[in-house]
Order: sequence, then structure tokens, then C-alpha cells
Amino acid sequence: MKNKLLMILTVILGIVVSGCSQELEEEFVGTITEISGLTAIVLADEGEDIRRSGDLVEVSLSVSDNFEFMVGDRVKVTHKGPIQEKYPLGIETISVELIERDEKPEAKPVEQEEDSAYMKISEYLKGESIEAFSPYYELLEFRISDYNEEMVDGNVEAEFLYTIVSKNYDRDPDTAGYIKEAKESGNENYQLMYDEYLQPKEMNFDFKVVMDEQDNITLYSNVSPNSVEWEETKMTDYILRDESSGIVGVGYDLDYKDKIFPEMSDDEVSKVIGKIVQAAREEASKDKKFQITEESLNEYGIGGLDPDYLHMIQITTEQI
Repeated sequence: MKNKLLMILTVILGIVVSGCSQELEEEFVGTITEISGLTAIVLADEGEDIRRSGDLVEVSLSVSDNFEFMVGDRVKVTHKGPIQEKYPLGIETISVELIERDEKPEAKPVEQEEDSAYMKISEYLKGESIEAFSPYYELLEFRISDYNEEMVDGNVEAEFLYTIVSKNYDRDPDTAGYIKEAKESGNENYQLMYDEYLQPKEMNFDFKVVMDEQDNITLYSNVSPNSVEWEETKMTDYILRDESSGIVGVGYDLDYKDKIFPEMSDDEVSKVIGKIVQAAREEASKDKKFQITEESLNEYGIGGLDPDYLHMIQITTEQI
């Protein structure tokens, strides 16, 4: 009798475990933005449940040995188990299914051979970014998007949007100047600032690069908030210091991206953030601190943001 009862319990337990395993299987649809070996970074569509944890997901392509994926492919990803809270998010991939591929020539991924101009520019900017920003932030990712390249008088000229994903180094958020001030003043947004302090953020730049035949690179940034005006620059120019403070780009909590920038594409978000960076730099050059308000954004011709979430955008103005 005891053996029979044990067998029944074992069978029931097996059914329960099997049922839980099935319930843990989930799927989402997104677009491949990057491929490295058998690993892809997929940008999950807006509205997908996984977006509650983050927008970019690291996906294993090894589960689809008989298919070659490309950057730009629309895919359906099935996964199970807990989501790894990192950036990009980590998952246990079960399957990757191609949904759609744009076969038009202009939609094909940029050639990224080791000796290509794209790769040289990418490596140059990564090195410059690490030198400029690593004393202040933990750097998680470097991305080039909307890349356009042409030959002009024997030189390579490339225009693109450059994104650095970073986070503050781990420390008590209450030791950060602006959070400490918000706490002491009873600011209603204090808890929100505290909670997002250690979350990944994006810094975005509107860049142009000129590379000569000897691979010497000159970097330019668009300094006009409303049009295009290229000015020679260095990554360290984005660290503007006086005796007590500095400014390093613009950051925001990625979990609130769709609320801060409603109905904007990633390229549109990058351009808006680039304009905010330039406005902040211009104000800093006048020994003023740029406050992100509806009035200041209108003054610089920057629109499309939700005024209820402007406080989520942070301009770092302290030495860390």
C-alpha cells in the first residue's frame, strides 16, 4: 500500500513539474540588431511582456543550426526559465524563428570585416569612450546606428548615431549630490531618483567621422539643436568641468524609455537626446546649468517628450 501511494505521489509530482515547465515557456517578437558568432541581440517589440524587464535581449542562435540569421531579421524567440536582469537581458533560448526579412539592398547589414572603415571607427570610438567616461561610469555597451558612409576626396566620411549604455558604479544612491539634495528638500521624485540611480542609461551622440588614407580619424559632432552644423570634437569634450562639477552626456532609465519618448523610434530618441546634450553643453559654456523643463526644451526646439516624465532625464553635474 505504501509503495502504491509513493508511486501515485511520484506520478502527480511529475505532472506538476511538467506543468510548471510548460508554464515557464514564453515567447516574444523582435528585430535582430547585432550578431556575434552564435549570439544575437534582439530588440523586443513594444508591447511584448519581456519589455517590462528591458528592451534588448541576448539570444542564442545555436538552437537553429540550419539557418543563418542577419541583422534586421524579424524573429520570434521562445524561451523559458527566469529572465537574467542584466543589460542586455539574458534568457534560456529554446527556439528562434524567422518571421520576416527585408531583402532590399539598403536593408542589408553593414559590412563589418575586421579591416573595414566601420570596424576601425567602432574600435576608435570605443577606446575614446572608455578613456573619457570610465572614471565616471561603468560602460556596458557601445552601439552605432543609422550608419552612412561615402568617399569624399579620397577620405572616408561617415555619419551615424552613437550610443553608449552605462550605469553608475555601485554605491549608495544617497551619496550622489542631486539625490541627497532631493531627499533633504523632500522632493516628491526622491524615491524615483533613488531607484533608478543604478539602472542602465543611454548617452547618445550625433557624430561624423573623417578617416584619411593613413586611417587617421577626426571626429565631429552636430552642434546645432535644430539643423546640421558639424564641429570638430573629442569624447572628452563631453566632460565639461569647473572646480566642483562636471557634465557627462545625458542619461535616463531605460525602463521608462517609452513613457519619456512616446511613439518615437530609436533613431528619433537618439536625435532628441543628442539635441539635449548640445543644449546642455551650450548652457555650460555660459557657466549655467541646463534645466530640462518644457520651457527650456521649447527654447532649443526640442519636442516630442512627455512633460510628466522630464524628471526621469538626468544630466550629471558632479564629479564622481
